[in-house]
Amino acid sequence: MCYNISEAELVVSTEDNVFKDVLIAYPFTKPEDVKTAFRLASQHLRDPQLPELTITVMVDCMTHLYKLSIAWHKEAEKMIHSLKTSQKKLKESYNSLKLRVCIDYDMSLCYLYNYVHLGVHRSPIYNTKKFSELVAALDDFPNLILTSVMGYEAQISGVPLNNPFTKWMNPIMKIFQRISKRDVLRKRREMKEVIRKYGYNLEFVNGGGTGSFLWTLQDPNVSEVSVGSGFLQSHIFDWFHDNESKCALTFTIECTRKPKKGTITCQSGGFIASGNICKDKAPSVFLPPKLKPYDAEGFGEVQTPLSGSDANRIDIGDYIFLRPAKAGEIAERFNEYVCIRNNTIQFTAPTYRGLGYCFF
Repeated sequence: MCYNISEAELVVSTEDNVFKDVLIAYPFTKPEDVKTAFRLASQHLRDPQLPELTITVMVDCMTHLYKLSIAWHKEAEKMIHSLKTSQKKLKESYNSLKLRVCIDYDMSLCYLYNYVHLGVHRSPIYNTKKFSELVAALDDFPNLILTSVMGYEAQISGVPLNNPFTKWMNPIMKIFQRISKRDVLRKRREMKEVIRKYGYNLEFVNGGGTGSFLWTLQDPNVSEVSVGSGFLQSHIFDWFHDNESKCALTFTIECTRKPKKGTITCQSGGFIASGNICKDKAPSVFLPPKLKPYDAEGFGEVQTPLSGSDANRIDIGDYIFLRPAKAGEIAERFNEYVCIRNNTIQFTAPTYRGLGYCFF
């Protein structure tokens, strides 16, 4: 799964050709992006020596279908016109090449025609009627083919029930998630009936998220789950009651000052995670454990003061290990991962930043 077409292009171009089947999780309609998607999807037709790629793009409205269909048709026409008359079979292959689409079904809890919306604001497809209408509309776009559905239950997978910074909300969220889980299961059952009605044979139905993937795996209407930060167990996922993973990612900041007894000041540190602004989006101290940030300063862009009993045994030049709240944004601030096993560095792996890429 990739964020956008530029990331997908990088992923499928690796020397060992490991990734050949890519889902682009967020919609795009710009002609130049569709051009890239067409080039990747058709590269095996141009050169049989190149690997055959499976590129699937996200849609959730008629505008997506319309713009994608027009841009895809234009790319196919340009390619067909560039071929020789004798290349009739190849022209037919390009003409029959379809853009694979995945419908993003909003799993948020919605009432009163979506005026009450409990969850993230992603897709306008928030009920079975709207889903059915979009599936039916695909008949009007012969160069598009529905291959899959994604339903990300963010209000379950991304909201912990043991958050120490919002203790008063935890029991409320527990009730809300219980209701929402029933609603998500209903939506997926009805989605399956719609797919059966229109005669589609889906390749996959995607769901989940780090905070709910164990629950999602039990749903027979889901064929795969997505886990992002969970692979590295950033600290926000410690507060999910059914998460048994251990910390697998830290970063360090250097102690450069000791302004007073019981306090050290480190360079940098203000790597805040995305989402609503709250203390749970800040990093947390991992080692040494008896250190914490000052409420008045927090984790800063250029410096982070920390206080606690462990501060007195830290010398200037020592490093403090921190955990990020989420695992995505932190990779944009460092050039590589240092991979360690049994206290020994095994290898390093570049981040996208280390490779010189920035996807936004």
